[in-house]
Amino acid sequence: MRDLTVHEQHVLLLLAFVWNEFLSLPSAHVMEKQEFMDAIHRAQHIIMARPAVSAMNDKSLLKIVKD
Repeated sequence: MRDLTVHEQHVLLLLAFVWNEFLSLPSAHVMEKQEFMDAIHRAQHIIMARPAVSAMNDKSLLKIVKD
């Protein structure tokens, strides 16, 4: 399985930056921090899963599994 690309790593860093910027906003609702954190984590999971998804889509990997 491949590592994260430089672009994928960059997106993860941007998500961390967005989280930190969000924390600097004044609170508007008691649950907003938790909800925003959940959304950031979901986005991180999608990015971090990309190498596994690519491996699953790789036809040569599927051939190895079949044989």
